[in-house]
Amino acid sequence: MRAGLGERHPEPARLLQIDAPVESHDIAWAGGRLPLRVAAHTSDAEVPLELVTSVRCIVWVGDSIVFCENSDGAHPWPGWRRQAGKSYADTIVREAREETGWWIDRASVRRTGGFI
Repeated sequence: MRAGLGERHPEPARLLQIDAPVESHDIAWAGGRLPLRVAAHTSDAEVPLELVTSVRCIVWVGDSIVFCENSDGAHPWPGWRRQAGKSYADTIVREAREETGWWIDRASVRRTGGFI
């Protein structure tokens, strides 16, 4: 148990034990202040919705992928925080609009894996 946080939910650890990432690498976000390990998982394992704090997506326009650019560089994953009670599609539509200016049709959203 970590002080102030209560018990950890057992599901993420269980999923990581049975679903090895297909790729992973370390990055530094927020100008190097936030070290992260990004891992791509392609299984259909369901993570409890209350544990999903962020959602990212890849936006295709025709045959092209939309890239975002910020102080940390360019990346193809618009998205960020999922608000309480909002679905993955709600988050993708909102975040893609805010970050890229593109309107996403909810019916076009397809899950392709998970990132942890």
